[in-house]
Amino acid sequence: MIREFSLFLLNKPGQLSGALRALAEAKVNVQAFSIEQAGAYSVVRLICNKIPQARKQLRKHAYGFTETDVFAIHLWHEPGELERVADLFGRNSVNIEYGYLTLVPKTTEAIVIIKADEENEEKAKKLLRDNNLKDCTRIPDQAAT
Repeated sequence: MIREFSLFLLNKPGQLSGALRALAEAKVNVQAFSIEQAGAYSVVRLICNKIPQARKQLRKHAYGFTETDVFAIHLWHEPGELERVADLFGRNSVNIEYGYLTLVPKTTEAIVIIKADEENEEKAKKLLRDNNLKDCTRIPDQAAT
């Protein structure tokens, strides 16, 4: 599993840019992200390479955020791979609360970020292990928390 930041930003122009600028100032690289609108706010989920620096910078600039451990499942970037994970979890009653995907540069590989329901996290870990699906302990260059 890897660490994900969820930022809560006003849903208006410039908010995302400001948060990303703050991270860039600390030489933090965003490796994957998603944005979900939630009324007047947006939830921005980020996977970053330098966890302690990202945390410090977000606090310094007074951004509201939470941290969550999520699965980062290494897949081939080809048809059916994502469905294989969804089917495995579904058949075993592990709910996927949300997810998004990032490609590994200069390869034919992808990493899917999945948040499984908390009561089934250990079950999900075992399913991944038993089915030879690699759960990354870090995205390339993600520093330890």
